Amino acid sequence: MIKNLIKTSNITYQRFYSTFNFRENKTINKDTLKQLITENRGKSSKSFYLIDVRNPSEVQNSGLIESAINLPLGVIPAALELKPEDFEETFNFKKFNKNDNIVFYCQKGIRSDQASTYARQQGYENSVSYPGSKDEWDSK
Repeated sequence: MIKNLIKTSNITYQRFYSTFNFRENKTINKDTLKQLITENRGKSSKSFYLIDVRNPSEVQNSGLIESAINLPLGVIPAALELKPEDFEETFNFKKFNKNDNIVFYCQKGIRSDQASTYARQQGYENSVSYPGSKDEWDSK
């Protein structure tokens, strides 16, 4: 397993090139996402970013998937254009790099697909969508 480290203020993100290939996939299933979350639980180093693209009011009503951060779909185009320091000041977390592993999700899977597609078009080639999204995640 090859890994690179990215230091942030509180968390070191690790890019792992293991069994799930972010670059070659456009979606990730629930079991694989659960495995990634479990493998990263309690670690200061993360192998991926989990981005909830729902609006803040939706997040407030139903919460986030463990380890996720909220970046609403409507702000993603402008957010990806920001310099890293401006991004961090605006959203209170480090901006991901173009070669970081990113999983987008939303309530039903439509916005996460739009976010992943847009991110890939902007050069974030390791972006995938979790199409089952928050509704499926919460179901048993």
